[in-house]
Amino acid sequence: MLVVLVSKDGERWLRPCLLALSRQTHERLGVLAVDNASSDGSAALLETALGADRVIRLPANVGFPGAVREALNAPPAQDADYVLLLHDDTQLESDAVARLVETAERIDGTGIVGPKVVGWDDPRILLEVGLSTDRFGYP
Repeated sequence: MLVVLVSKDGERWLRPCLLALSRQTHERLGVLAVDNASSDGSAALLETALGADRVIRLPANVGFPGAVREALNAPPAQDADYVLLLHDDTQLESDAVARLVETAERIDGTGIVGPKVVGWDDPRILLEVGLSTDRFGYP
């Protein structure tokens, strides 16, 4: 499993995000971060936590899709069996990755799985449960 962590001025959230990633129970987990031209110290924090070779620093903000494209073209992505896309303001439960992988492997024909999303400041607020789509991506 490769986690692609996209950050743009996310220093406020990165420490709990990275801590949650370090506590994942899934046995094979790598992280590749993409910094979207942050001005708040996010890139340096990511390099300290992950190592400079696991951080792609972009000179301009290319948005989430552009950052993901950069990560997926990088060598660590070539051997990944699964890819988890995360924004810097994400804090996963310790079994989240294991449960996502288990679900993907349990349901035949699954191409994408996603978690339940709750509010950062108030986890009692359910923001998203997920949705199903047809093979063309329509809900």
